[in-house]
Amino acid sequence: MLHGSYTGRVGRQLFAAVAELTGQIAFMSYDIGDHGWAQRLFIQALRLAKAADHAGFGAHILANMSTQAVYLQQPGEAVRLAQAAVNGGRSRARTSVTARLYTAEACAHAVAGDVRSCITALRLAENAAAKTTGTDHPAWAGYFTPAHLAGTAIRCLRDLGRPKEALAYTEQALALGESSVRTRALHTGLIASVYAGGAAPEPDHASQLGHDALDLAERVRSRRVTDRITELAQRLTPFRGRPTVDRFLRRAHAYTQPAMGTVVE
Repeated sequence: MLHGSYTGRVGRQLFAAVAELTGQIAFMSYDIGDHGWAQRLFIQALRLAKAADHAGFGAHILANMSTQAVYLQQPGEAVRLAQAAVNGGRSRARTSVTARLYTAEACAHAVAGDVRSCITALRLAENAAAKTTGTDHPAWAGYFTPAHLAGTAIRCLRDLGRPKEALAYTEQALALGESSVRTRALHTGLIASVYAGGAAPEPDHASQLGHDALDLAERVRSRRVTDRITELAQRLTPFRGRPTVDRFLRRAHAYTQPAMGTVVE
């Protein structure tokens, strides 16, 4: 590829294809918890996207890097990467991709505690998503649906201390296809965590949802899913002694302990 003979157009297409494959492997590495390798691959995908003049995909990679920074509890880096994604992609990306970029920015602002910027980014994401047509999804962004946007909204509003507003997105966040087991597990655990917190927690309902999340989690191998279950268990620990909560905590412990060393699909 580096030393072959082909036209500039074909060369850009080749670089774009390799960029997309590299970006996919990077995200898989992030999902299983291999963050150093994921970061190196994200950077390589970004370079390939630049070589391909693939600005929309490059912005998408920056958004994924921001999402990883949120996961690693690096709010400043998450905001920087998300804003770079938006600035680099909004003028050249399709509306579905623009929606994805703004959701990454919203999530970054939420973990940074910037309420106004988070809500603004969420609204921009929703506006972009509303303009998206069925033909407006590049293959590499086909995963991003209204359900994914809703899941991000729940995460943001939960982190901002707005549980009632967060739960308004529940139905949409669970409107997923049968094959979206990992995302459904993540969203179900997230919704459960909202019920487990706030000024008026509902620990029994949160535990019931936790069992639903575990049913799904047992069908996949994902460090993010394991961490979501662990987070829910931590939020429910203050309610020990309630039979429903105790049953969930025992099951969550049994699930998360073997999984802590799992790094392969």
